[in-house]
Amino acid sequence: MNKIYKLIWNAREQAYVVTSELARKSGKVVGAKVVTTVIGALALTTNVAQAQCVSTSEQNQICTNAAEEVVISDRDRPNGKDIAFIGIPSDDPITSQEGVFDVLGLADGQNIRVKVDRTGQNGSLWGINSGTGKTIVDISGDVISSGNEMIPGDTDTPKFDDAVSITNSENATNLTVNQAASSSTIRGENIGITTSNSGKGSTNIDVAGTVQAKVGIYADNGQNSKAINISQAETGNIDGSVNGIVVNNQGIEAININISGNVTGKGTGTGSVPVDTDDTIDPMNPNGDIFNTGSGIIAENHENATDINIHQLEESSRIQGTATGISAVNSGTGSTTITTVGTVIADGPEKNGTGISVFNGETANAINITQKTGSIK
Repeated sequence: MNKIYKLIWNAREQAYVVTSELARKSGKVVGAKVVTTVIGALALTTNVAQAQCVSTSEQNQICTNAAEEVVISDRDRPNGKDIAFIGIPSDDPITSQEGVFDVLGLADGQNIRVKVDRTGQNGSLWGINSGTGKTIVDISGDVISSGNEMIPGDTDTPKFDDAVSITNSENATNLTVNQAASSSTIRGENIGITTSNSGKGSTNIDVAGTVQAKVGIYADNGQNSKAINISQAETGNIDGSVNGIVVNNQGIEAININISGNVTGKGTGTGSVPVDTDDTIDPMNPNGDIFNTGSGIIAENHENATDINIHQLEESSRIQGTATGISAVNSGTGSTTITTVGTVIADGPEKNGTGISVFNGETANAINITQKTGSIK
């Protein structure tokens, strides 16, 4: 019997989520984008390469029942092909077929690991983990968004405009994206690295190379998730034509951002940043206002979260925006702490930007801003 799953655009999470076609609908979804993948006999023409899924003793497109983790490698990926996967809990082996997505039949607690080593390749990396384990993405090569249609020939479905897009569903745990090589380039038409973690763990993003897109990094944690941790090496360069880093934390722990390299947001906005009280933010324009386009770093904690910690660690580091260099909004229960040692600058065309902008809500604690060396302007 075929097992049918739907990918449905979740407006609150700003990501696609996997749901069984047999699941009870809780209400009408207005304007939802739906992609259906059939696990069974249906074969589809695809823009997705047959990734090397390592299960027990053989390598194929459909992976089941590996010991601790399923590994997807890009080593045989042709140029222009995408890596796309869906991890779904399965007690029974899934019949292999060629499809749009690599379908991973996951045992309880089993992790998904993706390895990207090749350089100079076009092709996006996109995946959903609806299992109960971790998602780990190791990137030492290049990921450059392809713009391919998610379902080839179907212009109503979205395109692979983000370079790296990873989603953890509610039963998954940690979500990690690790760009390990300084020579690595991650380049998206829309977003360079975007993560949506509705699971029970933390989100961890490490950057050692170049990340380029309209928004360099967008990280979103759901209400049951934990911390968002973003770390950039001194060799790193996060370059957003709109915003550099945007973090939206609805989880129960802190935002921790450590910057040693350069972060840039080149949007056209100027001036101070208004406060956002909505459940979601648009990474292109987080508060629905021109004032918040053009920020190096935007970090927002919602009511269940705790601290916001943003630390610039190297004197050579530069955090630059047009509206703001660093913007932090903490509606949680912790403190907001920012330390700088390098350059933090807002240099919009009107010359009235804000180097650092911080707002703490009624339930938050202290605001601590420390400039050890460098300049803020």
